[in-house]
Amino acid sequence: MWNRFHYTVFVLCFLFQNCTLYEVENNSMEPTLMDGDVLIGVRIQQNVGVEDLRGRIVISHFPIVGEDELFVKRCVAVAGDSVCIVRGVCLNNSVQETWGKEIDMDTLKNSYGVWMVITNNSTYHRDNILNLSEILVPAEGDTVTVSEETLALYRGALFYETVRYGGSFPLLGDKYVFKSDYVFLCGDNMLHSFDSRQWGVVPLECMVSMVININ
Repeated sequence: MWNRFHYTVFVLCFLFQNCTLYEVENNSMEPTLMDGDVLIGVRIQQNVGVEDLRGRIVISHFPIVGEDELFVKRCVAVAGDSVCIVRGVCLNNSVQETWGKEIDMDTLKNSYGVWMVITNNSTYHRDNILNLSEILVPAEGDTVTVSEETLALYRGALFYETVRYGGSFPLLGDKYVFKSDYVFLCGDNMLHSFDSRQWGVVPLECMVSMVININ
């Protein structure tokens, strides 16, 4: 019969096999996570449901940066969702959920990279890091017509799939079928985070761990 000691050993073995410790090295997730915080991340299995990631804090890498560079962000939208940002608040229109808090627009004056967002292109001239036009997060099997607008939104995903699955990069006017599910990641500290607002959507395969014991 198991006692407390046996359960403790079992839990420690489980953690050793399935969990990893991470140290936060920037302020992109403040006030939820502070620089220097140590996190426990549960390894994301290959068969994880993308729905399980919505709203969760995750550890991921990004194909353009490389697998050696890890990031901690919040997954504010998953494949099939539509997401926008209004005055610093992320709105997931698919499930009517929000993350973040409204930010005074005057604070943008001192923010680096205020206009470096994927929707600030020939279609959306006024978008910035606190105000992002609605974006559909691609799911495997979704089809998009390649245009200047969709290239601005999904260029990183198209490059990722071209490298991962082979073939040539699609041309303007082509119909493209996505081969992976994607997520949209944001730092809770909207003024001091580089994330999907600049990178674009991130492939599900790049998710490494889900952080536990954090709201």
